[in-house]
Amino acid sequence: MSDWKTKLTKEQYHILREKGTEAHGTGKLLNEKRKGMFQCAGCGAQLFASDTKFESGTGWPSFDKALLGAVEFEEDTAYGMKRIEVKCKQCKGHLGHVFDDGPTKTKKRFCINSCALEFKKKGITMDLKDKIILITGSSIGIGAETAKLCANEGAQVIITYFKDKTKAEELGKELNASIFQLDITNKKSRDHLIAEVKKKFKKIDILINNAGVIAWKNFKDQTEEEITSQLRTNLEGLILFTHAALPSIKEMIVNISGGAGKTAYDELVPYCATKFGVRAFTQGLAQEINIPIVSVNPAMTATRMTNFQGVAAVRVAEVIIKTIKGSIKPDAQRDVDVWEYM
Repeated sequence: MSDWKTKLTKEQYHILREKGTEAHGTGKLLNEKRKGMFQCAGCGAQLFASDTKFESGTGWPSFDKALLGAVEFEEDTAYGMKRIEVKCKQCKGHLGHVFDDGPTKTKKRFCINSCALEFKKKGITMDLKDKIILITGSSIGIGAETAKLCANEGAQVIITYFKDKTKAEELGKELNASIFQLDITNKKSRDHLIAEVKKKFKKIDILINNAGVIAWKNFKDQTEEEITSQLRTNLEGLILFTHAALPSIKEMIVNISGGAGKTAYDELVPYCATKFGVRAFTQGLAQEINIPIVSVNPAMTATRMTNFQGVAAVRVAEVIIKTIKGSIKPDAQRDVDVWEYM
């Protein structure tokens, strides 16, 4: 990550990126006793629950366990000592060290720098009022339902469409939203949209990558055009659009993958390949950027792509909104599986 110095304070940078240590007894979270979650100050990943914190008398915040899959460990032999370093799994930032002398049944004492952490009080969620939220493929289906819920929260929604101009115009009028045509497979179209959004809004707070196409056929029966369309729309277009938009994105990226991105199915071979790819892209990019990025994974949803079979699109949209606001948390692989919340 090339801009850590602009994202972090001088002391945070020294600790997270240069493996420094804050002075004994000076940490702002040393005596924090409220219910909530301790997150990485670098990338926002959740690391420690408040009920795992205890008073160790060492002068640094101490915890008896980390959230599952949230941290990783590395042997540290600096200063002539042999210790186990604790790092944020998502951004690789240095947090502190772990020792086997804890007083609880875990026998662990995670000795963590306050400056490496941020505390989020239980029950506090993101306020979407006036947030600039761009949703690709949002004239119908999951995208449209998500746009409605965002607008209900007071967000300024940017709707994009490829062919469904009439639907987009109707939705835009209903939500008082901005509307743009987008061919996500076309560089000129992607660049034009980003330029127009920057001109009008100056930034994108949240990007929701929802545009997608599907072909329900045995692989041998799919045409090259159908295969190419799925690859270019669902994966290549998503990656390239995110790349173009990234300098303008301030708060979060939500990629819509799916159950087909976790389990492969016959008659959906190229589609599944793209959705697995979306999840891999999410997991990789999460390690490079300092804003949250998640994959939201719906099961079969009642949209045009499924001949309107499956769970109602608004139910999926509700999970997307809860994920954005923070009341639903992604797992260590940055996944939110929608069926877990139905």
